[in-house]
Amino acid sequence: MYPLAPLFFSFAAGIYVASKLPLSPGAVYLLVFLSFVPAIILYVSRFRFNAMAVAPVFFFTGALFITPYVTPDIPANHVRMYVEKGSREGTPPARAGLYSVTAVVSDTPRFKDNSARFVVEAKKIFYDGRWRDTTGKIRLKVRGSPRGLYKGDYIRFLAFLREPENFGNPGEFDYVSWLRQRSIEVTGIVREGPFVVKLKEAGPGFSRYMEDLRRGVGGFIDASGVKHPAILKALITGDRTGLDRGTKEAYIRSGTVHLLAISGLHIGLASYFSYLLISFLLKRSTRLTLALNVKKTALVFSLFPVFGYAALAGFSLPTIRAALMAAVFIIAFIFDRGRSYYNTLAAAALVILVIEPFALWDASFQLSFTVVFFILYLYPRFYALFKIDGVAEVPVPDAGERVKGFVLKRLKGPLQVALVTLAASIGAYPLVAYHFQRVSAAGLASNLIAVPLTAVIIPLLFLSSLLIPVSKSLAVFFLHGADMVLSLQVLVVNFFSGLSFSSVWVSRPTVIEVFLMYGLILTLPWISRGRVFKIVTAFLVFFLVLDQGYWMAEKKWNKDLRVTFLSVGQGDSALIELPGGATMLIDGGGFYSKAFDTGERIVAPVLRYKRIKKIDYMVLSHSQRDHREGLKFIAANFKVGEFWWNGFGSLGRLSGILENRGVRIKVLGEKREVLTVNGARVEVMPTGGRAGLDMNDRSLVVRVSYGKESFYLPGDIGRAAEAELIKTPFRADVLKSPHHGSGSSSSAGFIRMLGPSVVVVSAGRDNPFGFPHAGPLAAYRAAGARIFRTDLSGAVEVTTDGKGLDVRTFGGTGRKRHP
Repeated sequence: MYPLAPLFFSFAAGIYVASKLPLSPGAVYLLVFLSFVPAIILYVSRFRFNAMAVAPVFFFTGALFITPYVTPDIPANHVRMYVEKGSREGTPPARAGLYSVTAVVSDTPRFKDNSARFVVEAKKIFYDGRWRDTTGKIRLKVRGSPRGLYKGDYIRFLAFLREPENFGNPGEFDYVSWLRQRSIEVTGIVREGPFVVKLKEAGPGFSRYMEDLRRGVGGFIDASGVKHPAILKALITGDRTGLDRGTKEAYIRSGTVHLLAISGLHIGLASYFSYLLISFLLKRSTRLTLALNVKKTALVFSLFPVFGYAALAGFSLPTIRAALMAAVFIIAFIFDRGRSYYNTLAAAALVILVIEPFALWDASFQLSFTVVFFILYLYPRFYALFKIDGVAEVPVPDAGERVKGFVLKRLKGPLQVALVTLAASIGAYPLVAYHFQRVSAAGLASNLIAVPLTAVIIPLLFLSSLLIPVSKSLAVFFLHGADMVLSLQVLVVNFFSGLSFSSVWVSRPTVIEVFLMYGLILTLPWISRGRVFKIVTAFLVFFLVLDQGYWMAEKKWNKDLRVTFLSVGQGDSALIELPGGATMLIDGGGFYSKAFDTGERIVAPVLRYKRIKKIDYMVLSHSQRDHREGLKFIAANFKVGEFWWNGFGSLGRLSGILENRGVRIKVLGEKREVLTVNGARVEVMPTGGRAGLDMNDRSLVVRVSYGKESFYLPGDIGRAAEAELIKTPFRADVLKSPHHGSGSSSSAGFIRMLGPSVVVVSAGRDNPFGFPHAGPLAAYRAAGARIFRTDLSGAVEVTTDGKGLDVRTFGGTGRKRHP
């Protein structure tokens, strides 16, 4: 009935399996050839030949398409070969290299936070005293505003180049794989715009024309005096760089953030508006109406606005996918196959995966097709519950029934919008929770108003853009009309985002949980159709409840002590999971640049991955940015029981957040403090009251012991504080290296007193301080300790049952155990 659906799933399965079990291109070609044999035999014999007969062909073809991305053939002169590897496990650290490169700009520069981001195709690199031919893509971040660059320009730049690496924390976004799926093996930073020189401009062509048009539309909007220029530019040109954080947060909290990114909704609205406009114009001519199939002709011409909109938006990947999806549906209707919705949807997904196999992992691809599928699947079933279409078809004598029928028929349009929105929200929820760990409880209500308003805004914006070269007065008229409707939408968004329950952070579900949720959504509408569906639904509910029970029990009855030293760049953060489920977070890291929030981007994803909703004890060792800044987001978005610090210095904005949330603040460090939690003993050593100590030496020093094993986390103390602590001898099996492995700490007497078997150094990759220094590393090795560094191994997780230690790291190729 839907022959393309199994072919799509076969192709997608081939892509996924080949990404996990990489094969050589030759082996995949052989498998593709062999997969044709049974299909040919079945076809010739005419024995039950159907779509499933060629499913193996599509499976291995999918594997073939992803193979170049999984096992790329890197040429000897690829730019990656010239770039220093940076810090690697087992090798001394090396700074990212400064290189001069000539390259061609291969995508439209995107501007954000007074910097530009774009990809270039390298052509030459100055290496070892001379220019060498090279190849390969580089993703550049250029500080400043090099706004004169176009796709196709030939440029020369001086940049710090490096191979990209992930931070290496559990549950993090795999940035390296994301880049490699786009054939990018090197990233670079140009310190200022003047270090980029344009050698040759791109010649005239479609790409240059569309970029000029795009910038012209953006400039026209800026000069028009509208109230919301940034949002309007985001909706028509895809330029979201002008959106302030408050606007984006409001749309996120209200569950309408998808309206800010050009997607299938926007492309579909532009296509539908074009179809209606072209149909209207064609019907003005009797001759054309008689000579042409108006509907199909209008559909054909509506393809041009679809790809014109994508071009105006800079041909970003999500926009291209949306345009392809819309185009497949339009073509299906042209050939009278449009009513086969599931086949058309499968065909659109298959086309996109053929062009971009790596799109299978992209959140926008998954959400777009999943949402459309569940609209097609759930909407008819929801709509049938109201039976509106047959309400007033038969006259009824009862006046009450006539009134009811009249009202329901008048509510038909709004009800359809509501049911489509409900179906889309249900279909999106599991994937939104998986990818973003944030859902909007107000999303259904806000979208019921915001989406119809978008259906008015997009046609007005589209018409305004078309009229710019014809009549600027008319263009401004329609643009201000769009802005007026947008103002109403912004009011709606701000209202719903202001509700206390509007946005909820959730733990990241596992892949199995996502499938269980979707299984339940699929079976529930059929529960009244037979016993089988009742049994399947009951089993799905049972496994979901069992799954949630497991996670609750795992926390409450856990008898191990686990300390995870997070990889937060140049900073410190350690998560302690105490027996019985209590948690302690010591420091939250923090970059000196405000553009990257370690709490939001690193620490919080780890907590959600571990399904931690409350930090019982939040500890700040000392108030320096690389320890304090990440705690602000955690304090604002997670429950916090108590906050401990040494009272020296300022907490900044963190103080207000803690007070507003009613968190108890305790100042420690004057004397030894002891806390016992389910057999684990937490001690805060006295250093804060020592006279003459600086901020680092006043760090809270925390010792956690469980059974015969103990952990020692001394913040950034130096030798002065170490000399005081030595006066009260104790031992520790696991030591967090003081002050990131600085040469001003880790004295011989201090290490000898502790006698650690494991030392963890928290330091940033290629950090400007040269941490960790050679002296402390040599001292640790001389003491017989195993050394783990977050800049090399990612997060370091040490677990103990009180009798022994189990060490795991998360960097590099994934989780590794170190017996």
